Amino acid sequence: MERVLHGDFCRVYTPFKGEDMTGEMLSALLVRLIALCSLLCLFVASVCFLGHSATISVPRDYPTIQAAIDAASPGDVILLGEGVGVTGARTNRGDYCWGTDTLHIRKSLTLRGKGISRSVLWGGLKVSGYPYIIIEGDSINVIIEDVFLLCDPSIFSHPENFMWGGGAWIRIKGAAHVEFHNVRITNYGNDTRYAEGIQATGASHVEITSVDFSLVSDAVEGYGESNLSMKDCTISATYWGITWASSGVLEALNVSIEGNAIPDRVSPTGVSIRSGRAVMEDCDISSCNEGIPVSFSECTLKNVVVHSNTGTGIRSQDSSLEMSDCEIRDNEAGIICSRGRVEAENCTIENNEEDGVSLRSAEGVISNCRILGNGPAGISLDGTARAIITDSTVKNNDGWGIAARGSAVAVGWRNTVTGNQRDLFGVSDWLVKPEQPADKQEISVPREMTTIEEALFMLAVGGHRSRGSYRS
Repeated sequence: MERVLHGDFCRVYTPFKGEDMTGEMLSALLVRLIALCSLLCLFVASVCFLGHSATISVPRDYPTIQAAIDAASPGDVILLGEGVGVTGARTNRGDYCWGTDTLHIRKSLTLRGKGISRSVLWGGLKVSGYPYIIIEGDSINVIIEDVFLLCDPSIFSHPENFMWGGGAWIRIKGAAHVEFHNVRITNYGNDTRYAEGIQATGASHVEITSVDFSLVSDAVEGYGESNLSMKDCTISATYWGITWASSGVLEALNVSIEGNAIPDRVSPTGVSIRSGRAVMEDCDISSCNEGIPVSFSECTLKNVVVHSNTGTGIRSQDSSLEMSDCEIRDNEAGIICSRGRVEAENCTIENNEEDGVSLRSAEGVISNCRILGNGPAGISLDGTARAIITDSTVKNNDGWGIAARGSAVAVGWRNTVTGNQRDLFGVSDWLVKPEQPADKQEISVPREMTTIEEALFMLAVGGHRSRGSYRS
């Protein structure tokens, strides 16, 4: 009788009753058993090896970070010692010199410091516009944690050739999965022109947690098809905070962006969303030139505060913007939406120098909002704008409460419009019904109204010249 295990690889022979096993048969059986045991041992060793990650210390085990990266096996941990390490132009600063070139990471590994106050990676470039760290690969997982990344333009070999905004601290390419934890990225001195922070390209997936960015050109950039998530991060005194030009998704949770309004620079922004989709929750955007400009994108904001910006709080163009539980206050202008669509629910829009909400040939749905103390208008509609306004209070704005010009149309119900310099302008008569009659008397042009058209709108049904209290 013959019994076969694993196909034809190993045969175990059992002689018939009364039949003796020959020496040749025993030898064949022994050879096959030895081969099988060898394969089993090799399999076990491989499993143990794959599950093991070694720790490599720099500069104890290798003099440079790149040497440690080259020697590491996938999954290894590279531990940076205390002191100052260098990538880029060599310098005598600090206790250690851990590297002299841009770092290239093309395998799965962890680059771990001993904390942002103890392990500092000091960057300077030999070539204009080249990153300090390049992470590239299609199936790799890289973690960078507990380290201070510092850019110093003064140690560039040829700083006069370094173009403004030309290089990134970290550039991620391909489909790499990269995580950052407890990292600080900043620029030595007081100049933001030289290096971006983290740049995601290709189809990479990047997770950024508890990272502090300051004094860099762009804190975070996304291009290609990359996806990026940020949590518990701060961005301050940068040129652009977040620039999102990827077709993928940007997620930001509890991110604070402050102080990006830099004199004599072009349009510094908090979060610039240029394509793809962005979802932001529990974020604070302040002291920028523009808070959140959105174009050709989808953007969802929940419990986001946009305040104290020298330009527009939120500017949306040809985009879909959804807002809930947000505050837009103390900006030059509150929300400007050109074409596209905006939906605002349970939001407070107040104390902006210009209009609270300006719809320019756009669609708007405003519900349960408070639009208070803004400039020329609480809500203004121009061009072919359409708005549905419900359950909202429009109060104490310096100019019009609600103004619809041209062919714009505003409709709604259960609103209170009161205490504005002039409450209504050109809105449909069923949007607001006066609780008190409004006086309709002679209007002088141009003393009271700048054009005859404005005067006619004032005297049309639903256009009220005097202050009053109106409820739909």
